[in-house]
Amino acid sequence: MNIAIEFIKYRFRAKRRHGVHSPYVYRLQDESFRFNFSNDFSQRFKKLEKSLLKNNTVLKITPYGAGSKKGNSSTERLKTIAKRARTTPSYGKLLFQLGEHIKAKQVLELGTNLGLGTAYLSQISTLEQVTSIEGCKNLHTKAKENLKTLKVEDKCTLHCAPFSQYLDGDNQRYDLVFIDGDHRSEALFELLEKLQKNLHNESLIVIDDIRWSEDMFDAWQQIIKKNDYHLSIDFFRMGVVALRKNQEKEHFILKKK
Repeated sequence: MNIAIEFIKYRFRAKRRHGVHSPYVYRLQDESFRFNFSNDFSQRFKKLEKSLLKNNTVLKITPYGAGSKKGNSSTERLKTIAKRARTTPSYGKLLFQLGEHIKAKQVLELGTNLGLGTAYLSQISTLEQVTSIEGCKNLHTKAKENLKTLKVEDKCTLHCAPFSQYLDGDNQRYDLVFIDGDHRSEALFELLEKLQKNLHNESLIVIDDIRWSEDMFDAWQQIIKKNDYHLSIDFFRMGVVALRKNQEKEHFILKKK
């Protein structure tokens, strides 16, 4: 996949709120993009992220799913993991803003990694708990350390388990689900199927890296055509879907801000 060409296509087609005719999506863009992190959290986060991007500590990684585009390895430097897997500030803010807009209380993250995405989600003001799942034990341990450093561990519950295995025993209903782990279409479809029991009509599912590969983008194209989801939004890197069976099926390509 030529990501540069895909980005040009996206920018050409993407709309801001004044080009959107759906009242629900208009409000989402108009209201959610006003929310921002506290200065205190932003400063702590930037300090931690900067330190991770310079950290030469070597971790033994148990790979799950598609892993790195450059291939899996049994050991990696922490700075390499942080650089590859970090949720960029603009998309981290988008996650937080979506959660704020829907007043999310229960949030599920599939793919804790170093806990940076978890930290973004922890800032949702209505939040009761972020449940985050990571398959690799060493990443799970490091994420716990990072969340403690950021002083957000009180609302974050981390589990070390394969996604599918965890979901089999999970009956919690979630307002917001963030999928950021296994970058394979087969695994993504399996997770979406298992998640059906964990959703209500207004739940939002955010899928990261929809343009990670041809396989992932093909999966995204199939998802937005499915009758299961009556609302779908393309934010270039992230895709959002919701059941919303009370509305006509609609798809939007939107700019973050």
